[in-house]
Amino acid sequence: MKKAFVLIIFSLFILQVFCSEKTLPHSSIDNTPDSTKYKQTAILIENRLLNQNVIFNYSSYYLNELNSTSDNLFLNNYNAYSLNSGLLQRGLDPYEFNVVYKGIVVNENNIQSKFIPSWSGLTNILHGATYKSELNYTSNLHGGSAGTYQITTEDSQNKMNGAASITTNLPNFGSQIQLNYSSGILSNGISYTIAASGVLAPKGYIEETGLNQLDYFAEISKSFGDKHIISLSLFGNNYYGIYSTICVNEVYELRNDKFYNPNYGYWNDEILNANYSRGNNYNGILNHNWKISEKNSLNTSVSYFVLNNAVSELEYYDAISPFPTYYRYLPGYYNQDSYMYSYLTNQWTNEPDFYRLNWDNIYYANTKNLYHIQGADGITGNDVFGNRAKYYISEHNQSVNNVQATSQFTNKTENSLTTGGIYIKHKQSQYYKSMASLLGADFQLDISKEAEYILTGLSPQSDLQITNNLIYEGDTFGYSYILTENNYSGFFLTKRQFDKTDISISGNFGYKQFLRTGNMKNFFYSDNSLGKGEKISGLDYRINGLIRYNISNKMKLSAGTSWFSGMPEYNNIYLFPNVSDSINNYHNYSVFNSELNYSFVSNKIKIQLSGFYNNTFNQTTTNNIYDEVNSSYLTLQIDSINLLNTGLELYAEYNFAKAFYLHFSASHGIYKYTNRPVMNVFEQYKNDILLEDATLFTKNYKLPNFPQTILNIGITFNNSRNWFARINANYYNNIYGGFAPECRTEFVADDFGVASIISDAYFTQQKLNGGISFNLTVGKSFNILNNQANLNIFASVKNILNNQNISIASKESSGIYANSRQSADKYAYLNGRVFFLKISFTF
Repeated sequence: MKKAFVLIIFSLFILQVFCSEKTLPHSSIDNTPDSTKYKQTAILIENRLLNQNVIFNYSSYYLNELNSTSDNLFLNNYNAYSLNSGLLQRGLDPYEFNVVYKGIVVNENNIQSKFIPSWSGLTNILHGATYKSELNYTSNLHGGSAGTYQITTEDSQNKMNGAASITTNLPNFGSQIQLNYSSGILSNGISYTIAASGVLAPKGYIEETGLNQLDYFAEISKSFGDKHIISLSLFGNNYYGIYSTICVNEVYELRNDKFYNPNYGYWNDEILNANYSRGNNYNGILNHNWKISEKNSLNTSVSYFVLNNAVSELEYYDAISPFPTYYRYLPGYYNQDSYMYSYLTNQWTNEPDFYRLNWDNIYYANTKNLYHIQGADGITGNDVFGNRAKYYISEHNQSVNNVQATSQFTNKTENSLTTGGIYIKHKQSQYYKSMASLLGADFQLDISKEAEYILTGLSPQSDLQITNNLIYEGDTFGYSYILTENNYSGFFLTKRQFDKTDISISGNFGYKQFLRTGNMKNFFYSDNSLGKGEKISGLDYRINGLIRYNISNKMKLSAGTSWFSGMPEYNNIYLFPNVSDSINNYHNYSVFNSELNYSFVSNKIKIQLSGFYNNTFNQTTTNNIYDEVNSSYLTLQIDSINLLNTGLELYAEYNFAKAFYLHFSASHGIYKYTNRPVMNVFEQYKNDILLEDATLFTKNYKLPNFPQTILNIGITFNNSRNWFARINANYYNNIYGGFAPECRTEFVADDFGVASIISDAYFTQQKLNGGISFNLTVGKSFNILNNQANLNIFASVKNILNNQNISIASKESSGIYANSRQSADKYAYLNGRVFFLKISFTF
């Protein structure tokens, strides 16, 4: 045991070095000409696509999503054998799911997405994630609108065990190492578990992208007799990643590469990438479980979460766009000019300095931009001479402190369960922008570059408290504010079991409050940017009902329904939270949900058929866009959105021979907008309303970037000698592209006279390419050390036929004017062929 403990501690140290941020160094760019640059490593960590805040995380299957079980066999099969890990479950937003550990919501502070916890690489220890839909109401939390994943580790911690694994990915991925050890319950009532997972990805599927990540977990618990158990859990991660963005099809065709990365280039023979993210996430949970009697128990948890996250952006001031994919640099923009069309086509085909970021030009421009700043930093007579940055890399930072507490009382008898409790959250998030690199310049001036075009001869200060504020590397500028969220709720569940039927009713009632505190006094919002704003508060409530009927030992039927009403998130309430506490209007939205399930399970056959209906009413969203053509920063607030998500899911399994199984799953749904909402368009930094209560012609538009039809068929071989093999095919269809809602108004049609011949391009939704992908998986488990341990070898090939034509997402150009759409739409495609090899040792 001591050897195992020493091994784990040593391995943690190696992993910390292995995943150190310094091997992916854009966070420490030196702007001196003779600086030692770096060789970037790479894997695509996430494509930040599209409106709707959808994030397709291509590393989710690489990092191994939380292994989960569910009473929904369709979801189990799809998550295990699909290539598209970014699937939105039943078309629902990831924000509608909760992941719960020890009664605490743990997926709220995330890196990759709202749903998948940042530390999801710890699958060796966190393999007990059990999904419950909203209707299968979990007993220890009021859950998300779409359901709750409940993590437990007790099964793996009650006995001594350990595991180590390494996963290698091709082409050009890297390696992941996972280690864990559990002591089991010792004679003194103490048990402990320690685990770590490290990712080092020297090359990624998309060129010059990368990820280093270290996930860790430690827990110690102590039993006091048979009444009390106290445990302390610590977990989190550190990461540094570099990513790409999606492009227009014209670019993919010019480069003959659907995974072209426009974010990198060379400087001094070294690679620089403009887009990265970095940060850490620390979580601690103290839990007390008190068994009051045979029937009664009390479970209490207190948690403290800390998150620091930064995402980079290459910005430019008083300069041309440095990105090669800027629409004015594309041949298609010059269809009527044969010379420019031919010239740009040649540049895109043959000139790397053109189709990559030209860092030489960027650094040169920054060293030839001499400025004289009078009264620098608000000090009269403080004159400063130097090169002001035309180009610079900023970081958008989020720093979170989140305290949560919950206490739940449970009474359980042979035929009934009654539980109730309280949940309290106090979350404080600071959002600010900082200067990461001046790229060879001496300083930048802290003015609102987004707003300077509005004024002539004036400098709109980001912070009137310090005028002409000079910004150096590491300084905060642009915006800084603190968002405080308080949430108090109570929840209950009562369940009664009869001969063949059980019935449950559950619900919660809560109070939510937001408060914005500004740290800067913005030029345009001097009255409502600095200090505490007005508190915004409202009520949330939910009621669920579920009935299950056991038709026989093999057949079961269940039906349920729920109603939810709640406040929007803060980013859908505030219009310009970076610089102001302005709000226009907000109200609760509502969700009606119902579900019907039938299942049949025998020795040879498993069948599950589910029908679901989810209707959302009066939703409000707020999005920020930039209208490139008209140089306008706009905020779109869309109100009274109604959404319908309804469909059928089928899973069938047939054991047609001793070791062979046939699997079939299918899902077809209707995921669409069911009304014509209204939109208000605000021009930022003028505080003017450009459009008021404009009707959006988006009724019957489909949920974007989600396959409404999914089929999966496979054959599995699994024999008594621990051989495993599976081949399966995935089919995706009825995928509709992302759309810019601001382009679907009468304003576009009437005021700008969109010709009827092209009206379809503005007022219909594009259907994307579907298709088929094939996957192959093989594995073998060996019993070793007198059957006290196992050696497992697992290999798979995803998308065997290398089909790169399946569209997973698209994004339209933004802008409320018709001619804004001349910069073409952008697309993302399903990854081609990918190989995985995993070797693990367990005892």
